[in-house]
Amino acid sequence: YTSLGANWGQMKASPNGQMIAVAKQSGSNSVALYNFNNSTGQITINTAPTVTGNAYGLSFSPNSQLLYYSDAIGSNLYQYDISTTNTNFLGTSGTNYKQLQLGPDNLIYFSKFGMNTRLGVINLPNVSGLGGNVVLNGPLLVPPVGINAIHGLPNMIDAVAPPIPTTAFTYVLTSCNTAQFTLDPCWVGYSASW
Repeated sequence: YTSLGANWGQMKASPNGQMIAVAKQSGSNSVALYNFNNSTGQITINTAPTVTGNAYGLSFSPNSQLLYYSDAIGSNLYQYDISTTNTNFLGTSGTNYKQLQLGPDNLIYFSKFGMNTRLGVINLPNVSGLGGNVVLNGPLLVPPVGINAIHGLPNMIDAVAPPIPTTAFTYVLTSCNTAQFTLDPCWVGYSASW
């Protein structure tokens, strides 16, 4: 965005590391979706859902195919299918949905204004439409007294780091005191020394 001003919102990287989404609470068309080249760092415009309210929070599904976003003023929750560009209305809470966060258990949690001692949860975030099982009264925020999630949740990086390849090698004993090591074919062009 060129002029964010004093708007609130979230920015998230997709778990596959190939997209970035931005939500800003500024009225219509307040969600932007970008392609991200994780080799060069180049960002290019992708499609974006048409938002009729004020987007506030967002999160990608664990498989990076769906983008969830909240309309903080209209108390609505939406799911945007990135491949079909269809938007699914998931419901109205009677309270304002706020920030969304993909958890390490691959569930999406959301804070709610006015119902702040419990988080909401999307139990099946890879499922398109109402099959995602949105639950308003999810996990209870455990005391001490004063634990609330009114607007936000902790910032966590949703993008999953690519696995570090393990060094695999084979060896052959050529004599009692000598071994010959060969690196796995995935390591062509690399060398190892001991």
